[in-house]
Amino acid sequence: MAADRLPKAPLVEAIFEMKWNLDQSGSGVKVDPNYKLLVGRFYDRLCEKDYPFHEQLPTANMPDEMAPYIIQHRFRKKEGGWPLIQLGPGIVTFNETERYDWTDFQHRLSEVVTQFFVSYPNPKKIYVEDLTLRYIDATDFNFSQNILSFLKDNMGMDIVMPETLFKETTINNCPLAIDFKITYPYPNGGATIRFARGTRNNKDALISETVVNSHGKCVPQNQEDIINWIVKAHDLTHVWFIKLYENLMGQFK
Repeated sequence: MAADRLPKAPLVEAIFEMKWNLDQSGSGVKVDPNYKLLVGRFYDRLCEKDYPFHEQLPTANMPDEMAPYIIQHRFRKKEGGWPLIQLGPGIVTFNETERYDWTDFQHRLSEVVTQFFVSYPNPKKIYVEDLTLRYIDATDFNFSQNILSFLKDNMGMDIVMPETLFKETTINNCPLAIDFKITYPYPNGGATIRFARGTRNNKDALISETVVNSHGKCVPQNQEDIINWIVKAHDLTHVWFIKLYENLMGQFK
């Protein structure tokens, strides 16, 4: 959900994820020799003041060779609180939920990115491999109704299954669930929209995800360019949210 300051916004979670390269040994094991020192320095520079509640996950006890890109530590403002920062070998994420506000999210995320580079013991060795900005939304929906008709009437998405699939069968042409995903080109990656059946607050819901991802050789490699990437990715998700949910916007106000 990239639309901001909607009192009844459908947002479930906003997630930024950055992955950086790990050293590979002759046996193929991927490790980051700077990671353990990074955890302490990152906490001292950013988390001790703004995200002092530290959760060490059971995965922190895994051998280094078994833990590439696995979250091991969480840092929160208070126990069970949001936003939160997650850190593991080769991966850092910043997560926010219903209290999301783009201005605050951008400010805090900029601090996370900046302090990551400042805290990393050997910043010249960092090679950022992957950037992802993801928004997850949920809208109440009774799946006894036809989800394909709902998407067509409210979001302009005309997903049609051939009538020949249902003729001379006992199958009712009203889906019990949906899991639809489509990805479009984005610089050095893709921009994805996904709709699926899920639950929110113990109720059936239509879950939507908007994901912008860049990976590979041309991913931004410094704080300023990464923050600019985040802003552009947000701008795209914001436009997509407005266009897709235009006819439903009234129920979020």
